[in-house]
Amino acid sequence: MLVAYATSDIVLVGRNLRADGAAFRSKGRWFNIKFGCAVAPDIKSVAAFEFQVGDEIPESEWEANFLSAGAEAH
Repeated sequence: MLVAYATSDIVLVGRNLRADGAAFRSKGRWFNIKFGCAVAPDIKSVAAFEFQVGDEIPESEWEANFLSAGAEAH
């Protein structure tokens, strides 16, 4: 599961999206992640993608960032 707007809004400029405040869930825990994506001019394919995984997000911060504590989707 990935929440692109967990700790800050996403930024969309032209065909470029930046999510510096995203979070992803793995094995019942949430982690910070930043990512950027650019689509091709025909908007049918990804031209560039980059990401950087950050630290684990403490469970005490999940509710404030609208991060689910429920079971993972399988």
